Amino acid sequence: MFQVIREKAELVHLNFFLKSIRDFIEKAGASEEKIFDVILTAEEILVNIMSYAYPENQKGEIEIHCQILEADGEKKLKCVFIDEGKFFDILQKESPDLSAPIETRSVGGLGIHLVKTLMDEVSYMRQVDKNILSVVKTI
Repeated sequence: MFQVIREKAELVHLNFFLKSIRDFIEKAGASEEKIFDVILTAEEILVNIMSYAYPENQKGEIEIHCQILEADGEKKLKCVFIDEGKFFDILQKESPDLSAPIETRSVGGLGIHLVKTLMDEVSYMRQVDKNILSVVKTI
C-alpha cells in the first residue's frame, strides 16, 4: 500500500492531513493504540512545519508519502514528510530533561521528544532544498 498526500502548509489543512493518514493506516489494520501514536506524531510534525518552516507570507506545501512495509511477518508504516521550508533537523534537537523541575526547563522540545519516543525509527536528510523526515512504526 502506498499513498501520497499533498496540500499547502497551513493550519487550516491539518485535519485533512491527519484524516488522510488515519484512513490509510486503518485500512492496513493497525490497532487504535498504534493509530493514536502515529496521529500524535504526525500532528506534531505537521504543526511544526506549518508554524515554523515557511515565512508568514510564503506558505509552501507539505507532501507526505505513506507506505506499508511487510517483512518477516511484521507490518510497518513508513511516513515521509517533505517540505521546502528552512533547514530543520529534528535529530539535532536535544530531548528535554524530563527529570528537571518544570519551572527550570526550557520552553519547547517536548513534541520532538514525543516523535522520537513514539516512533521505532526517525531519520532526516536535507536534499535539494527539501527537508525529508521519515518515521517508521510497527503496526
